[in-house]
Amino acid sequence: MMLDVAHTVAAWFAGHPWVVWLMMSLSLLTVLASLVIVPWVIVRIPSDYFVHRRPPPMRWEKMHPGVRVAAVAGKNLLGLALLLCGAVLSLPLVPGPGVLTMLLGLALLDLPGKRALERWIVAQPIVFAALNQLRAKYGHVPLEKPD
Repeated sequence: MMLDVAHTVAAWFAGHPWVVWLMMSLSLLTVLASLVIVPWVIVRIPSDYFVHRRPPPMRWEKMHPGVRVAAVAGKNLLGLALLLCGAVLSLPLVPGPGVLTMLLGLALLDLPGKRALERWIVAQPIVFAALNQLRAKYGHVPLEKPD
């Protein structure tokens, strides 16, 4: 039964090589982007970013309401796309950093309780030390620990 499914999937991929190339390209792009974007974001956030229960206002909050709605909708659509792409990349036999892509997508989505989860993750000693080590490497002040 399981072997039949594996043969069916393999045959489908053999008949659709563009899907394999697309998945490999997305996988490589995600890995490269995560190696550049994640450190860039961690270094750029203010040192007191996780101390506050509410995140600082975004740049678009002072813009025209139409631009603001478009920016928030675009950010959430990108987050949803990354979440779905990460779910596909997390499947067996699909190469790529699926969990990392899903986490990046979740970070972009506006979900209730997300801020508390972010603060809890950053408060974990191993995560907090790793974040501050990366910030020190680039000459930035350490993050302040959330309550």
